[in-house]
Amino acid sequence: MRIRELAEMAQMRRVQPVVTGDVLYHASSRRILQDVVTCIREGCTIDEAGSRLERYADRHLKTPQEMARLFRDYPEAVARTVEIAERCTFKLSDLTYQYPDELEQEGEGYEAEFAERAFKQLEGLGS
Repeated sequence: MRIRELAEMAQMRRVQPVVTGDVLYHASSRRILQDVVTCIREGCTIDEAGSRLERYADRHLKTPQEMARLFRDYPEAVARTVEIAERCTFKLSDLTYQYPDELEQEGEGYEAEFAERAFKQLEGLGS
């Protein structure tokens, strides 16, 4: 669905539109990681993935200036998005990952356990 259609739907339903850029990764250099995640989900290799991969490498975070340029025809949606973002107090630096207790085997770290499980799964894909 195109942005114009979405803006019309929002107007018909009296909803304030926002813009997001449909982000999948934080920087364009990380697109390959999205491709890997797609392959894991689809159970295939990069070479086999074909059209299951994203067509364009533009699904990364953009600067406020770039968002304003991309959505210049929808300044009210950009303004609403900024308003929401300014109310957010979340910071990426606040994130920490906590591994489940059952993952760690005696004498091994989380990374070793994760690697072992990942390699077992990969061996199964080759069958």
